[in-house]
Amino acid sequence: MQNFSPINILPTEMTEQLANYLAQTAVDVVSTTYEDDKGRKILDNFSQEFNQSLRRELQDEKTLGELQSLVSDLLEEVKLNYIQGGLKSDPVQTFTEINSLRGVRES
Repeated sequence: MQNFSPINILPTEMTEQLANYLAQTAVDVVSTTYEDDKGRKILDNFSQEFNQSLRRELQDEKTLGELQSLVSDLLEEVKLNYIQGGLKSDPVQTFTEINSLRGVRES
């Protein structure tokens, strides 16, 4: 039951629509709030406090260690998935795909 996530069973299209709706709603709320003087002050204060908190956290040794670990894990995952996967593929086919992608991009 702990691994059950209802999001994982939703169709991809529905998940994308939900994400688009939530993102657009967030933008609408912020833009509407920003039109009001009181709302603008609240958002500006929030932005400043968030900025200060983020700076503080990024200077914290523990946070930097966690970020370094996450970046290291990400690079290791990239290495495993792409570099090793590339070694297993046919180089001629890879160059053919690159050339076809270049042709699509140029047209």
